[in-house]
Amino acid sequence: MSHSSLSQHSSTNPLGASNVSPLHPSGSTTMGGDLSTVSEFIVDRRLYVLYEKLRTLNPSVLTMVNALNVALANQGEVIRTCADLEAFLVAVEVFETEEALS
Repeated sequence: MSHSSLSQHSSTNPLGASNVSPLHPSGSTTMGGDLSTVSEFIVDRRLYVLYEKLRTLNPSVLTMVNALNVALANQGEVIRTCADLEAFLVAVEVFETEEALS
């Protein structure tokens, strides 16, 4: 009986699942990187509550980003890159600090 690596899967990595992030890595935060294309996010209470609910559910990063993008579309923004996600998380931290939530 032959064992192919293509037929091996587990509950944590189902058949056909990829460990590769769909977020484009451009906009790296390394020194010298061009951050001029990174979105600026404004987090309000509604968006913060959504973010906290998602964190509690602990979905995959892709699922969380997709859910956040639905809400962010109302502001004309979306998370497209890893740098965008990092910028969004910084905006969440700023909101927490300003609202003394952390």
